[in-house]
Amino acid sequence: MEPQVFHPNTTPEPGEEMSVPKPNPHQRVADMQPNNLGRPRKPWGKIVLTIVILIGLGVGGWYGYKWYQKNSQDKTSLNTKISSLENDKKQLEADKLELQNKKTSPSPTPALSDEQQVTQAATNYLEATVGIKVGKTTNLSKFTLSADKSFAKFNVAGNEGAGAVMYFKKVNSVWTYIFTAQIIGSDQIKQYGLPKDF
Repeated sequence: MEPQVFHPNTTPEPGEEMSVPKPNPHQRVADMQPNNLGRPRKPWGKIVLTIVILIGLGVGGWYGYKWYQKNSQDKTSLNTKISSLENDKKQLEADKLELQNKKTSPSPTPALSDEQQVTQAATNYLEATVGIKVGKTTNLSKFTLSADKSFAKFNVAGNEGAGAVMYFKKVNSVWTYIFTAQIIGSDQIKQYGLPKDF
């Protein structure tokens, strides 16, 4: 007789016995027990793959951090150089503008002393009106300035020795020729307002 297998959805008929399968004595023990005596098999491939991925991420992160540091330093250095070049450019532009202003603005002429101004006025008068070249046929000597610095005189002597005195008056800060005489009289002193002791 063949053993009956119990199916949960079926009930035995009256007079029948319910049978439970009996173990086969020829079946291997290894087939009846789970692998590795109750412990599940470990997936070594997944573990190795996870470790490789973690190492790769770590190495990639380290190299990424180093690249970021170097890039930041290069950027800072470049910004510093750009800033320095911009400052140099501004300084060069300021120097160029200053140089252009110096070229276009007239340089101030140094102020001439009273003696230099009177010498120039005497030379101009003699050369323009009389036609005498000062220094060739005529010499100017003994410059004298009045106490109030409003009158001046020069001795004018020719090469032959004869001479006279040229008188100048300061009018509006400009020395102007007034007359020439060998001997000055009281009329001329009154007319031009010359100091008595001059």
